[in-house]
Amino acid sequence: MLDVRIDDAHGRGHKAIVTPFGELVTGRFNYSTPTFNSLVVDNQAYNFVVPKANHQIVITDIIVQADRNIAATGAVVVLFTTPTGPTTATVTDTLLQVDMLKQTSLILNGINLITDEGVWINGKSTDSNINISVYYYYISQNGA
Repeated sequence: MLDVRIDDAHGRGHKAIVTPFGELVTGRFNYSTPTFNSLVVDNQAYNFVVPKANHQIVITDIIVQADRNIAATGAVVVLFTTPTGPTTATVTDTLLQVDMLKQTSLILNGINLITDEGVWINGKSTDSNINISVYYYYISQNGA
């Protein structure tokens, strides 16, 4: 067995993998699934992605939008992982933390962020006027 890694050489992070069925995949492995939440209660955790047994979550895009009712001091928005459930506000790993001002947006396209197996992806904000969309797919521990 020869351990080899093939990249696209353009810095886009595309890697070639072999599936359990012997297929060579050279692009993104799966399509993204969107999920959306309005964070309407300050410091309340909202679930974006539920863990799947023997799978990791790959986040491809994140969109954060602060509406016109944000406090003058702004809002701290945190997207994070936690191993203990859909409404847990305890942060295990921070995926994104950003200060948002009134009527601003943050768009992160084409990211390729992978989580640990068995974690929930939750979000919370210090202001109740934040909307977040997360686009993701699952990948199994054996690459399928």
